[in-house]
Amino acid sequence: MKIVMLERDSLGTDVSMEKWKRFGDFIEYATSNEKNTPERIRDAEIIIVNKVKLNEQTLKEAKQVKLICVTATGTDNVDRKYATSRGIVVTNVRGYSTDSVAQHTFALLFYILEKLNYYDKYVKTGQYGESRMFSHFGRTFTELSGKTWGIIGLGAIGKKVADIAESFGCKVIYYSTSGRNNHKHYEQVDFDTLLSKSDVVSIHAPLAENTEHLIGADAFRKMKNTAILINVARGAIVDEQALADALNNNEIAGAGIDVVSKEPLEATSPLYSIKDSTKLIITPHMAWASKEARERLVDGVAENMEAYLSGKPVNVVNRELLLKNVILIGMPGVGKSTIGVMLAKKLGYEFVDSDLLIQSREKRLLKEIIAEEGLDGFLEIEADVNAEVDIENVVLATGGSVVYKERAMKHLKEIGTIVYLKVSYEELEKRLGNLKERGVALKEGQTLKDLCDERCPLYEKYADIIVDEESLGLDETLDKVLYKIRKTS
Repeated sequence: MKIVMLERDSLGTDVSMEKWKRFGDFIEYATSNEKNTPERIRDAEIIIVNKVKLNEQTLKEAKQVKLICVTATGTDNVDRKYATSRGIVVTNVRGYSTDSVAQHTFALLFYILEKLNYYDKYVKTGQYGESRMFSHFGRTFTELSGKTWGIIGLGAIGKKVADIAESFGCKVIYYSTSGRNNHKHYEQVDFDTLLSKSDVVSIHAPLAENTEHLIGADAFRKMKNTAILINVARGAIVDEQALADALNNNEIAGAGIDVVSKEPLEATSPLYSIKDSTKLIITPHMAWASKEARERLVDGVAENMEAYLSGKPVNVVNRELLLKNVILIGMPGVGKSTIGVMLAKKLGYEFVDSDLLIQSREKRLLKEIIAEEGLDGFLEIEADVNAEVDIENVVLATGGSVVYKERAMKHLKEIGTIVYLKVSYEELEKRLGNLKERGVALKEGQTLKDLCDERCPLYEKYADIIVDEESLGLDETLDKVLYKIRKTS
């Protein structure tokens, strides 16, 4: 098996690739481009790539390729649709850089906040040695404690930064660009509120249509003139001309950025006009690249290759090539857990019960959560757990009330095939005992019939597959589910 790495330099020479070599004949190139890539991958079965574009033009003569391993989380350089049409599995690596990026966020912040460039120069130019005072504080700096830290994008990195900022005594607020990330500990605000209230604004969101140039001239006008902007996400989220203007016009106090819209930074960039390093620090897209993070990335690619070669690929981006997770929804009593366990055995998947995930996180029984938090509080907790669940090759049995929160169902539809196990009200009435003992989320005075009337339209709304269990035994229901999911996968 021939394995080709197109951009060895993208990971640095201080990190070993030995773990990859055990899978086949390994060939590496320091750098590659779209012109020389087709010849280099012509007879490759596995391609390891970072930034080089892999599309029909570069892949069409690579007749043997079966797997593309991207050494990053983002896979924009791979034409997913074309790869899928060829049956090529595309994998990425997630979570390897969280600690590194969070650490660099604060490195940028403190460089600006504490005017470190000024004080370093003050000492090294001999001014400190000539001073009569033991201390010099010619440039005012402030403490983080008591300040408001606004986070744009509360994913894994955003949450890590939030936790650290809080440990410094900051009040943390956040704006979710996707509308999916919700956190009961931190206050969610709208975009304008975040801009106007924050002393520090840090960006940890992906680049998308709704985030391109999210921070522009209008946004800078709404920020405090003492505020500091940190961007360790994607360069194009910030309008660089607007940033340069804001710094030159003292609309904000400073900025620390690790990413720019075109990398490497072009000679014509307006950011070169900012000569005062107490206002602006730019690092060359290295926030992610601690040695430990790069070693985790190498390990992640090795795991992706090993899993693929064992016939159970993981971290697959074009998941449409594979049977997705199976998400079971429906009323209490339809047998989601029983069918789920049987289905997982048939598919060779794991089985997970989301009610147990909730109880594990909360360290309380469902009925205790409802009693202590109220129905609305329970529904928010249930939505949080289901909107954040990260699973692969799993049959997930959900609670009956999961359909009330769109953010949870949107996430579940993205990661799996939704199967609605349907049973009539009359049959449910026979099967169910004490609803409250089962932890069923009921409103005051609500009956089982009311619950069916309320939920069943929602189950049908979100379902990819509907399986009517009426008059079917367990084995018959299982066979029907298997037939339908294989037909649609």
